[in-house]
Amino acid sequence: MNDVEYRQTQLTCTSMILSFVLFPAFCFITILFGYVWAGFIAMEVIVGAIILLCFIARTVFLIRYNRYATKRRLLFETIAYIACIAFALGTAVLVKDEGGIFTYYPFNIYIQPLYMIFVLVVMGYHIGTYKKVAKTYQNKKARRQRKDEDAQQQ
Repeated sequence: MNDVEYRQTQLTCTSMILSFVLFPAFCFITILFGYVWAGFIAMEVIVGAIILLCFIARTVFLIRYNRYATKRRLLFETIAYIACIAFALGTAVLVKDEGGIFTYYPFNIYIQPLYMIFVLVVMGYHIGTYKKVAKTYQNKKARRQRKDEDAQQQ
């Protein structure tokens, strides 16, 4: 691992952690509360912008350094991530507020639980890829620290 990859890995690890935390939250809040109240819309826009930037940084990193994920896995993760966001945004339009009670379209009782499980599966794949990146980064960081300590002792 060269110095450029080391610095980019450090930045990408942060964006992967943010993506891991915010992506399921964004999907669940969007599909449950929709575009009913201005507060939810503002929160969804802010969180959506953050996860979009993190997702782009992560994808660019994994394309550039393809040893962390195979092409097939990266393609699956990317398509599934985009599909989850598109589904959440698409179904958020169908949520209605009827006197403080959120109502949904008729198939929601069957589709929402499956969708939420799929979001967690996608995040499982993402965390698996993140684990590979973080493990490599930690090993390289430890080696660099040992090298620095050895240089200081001599």
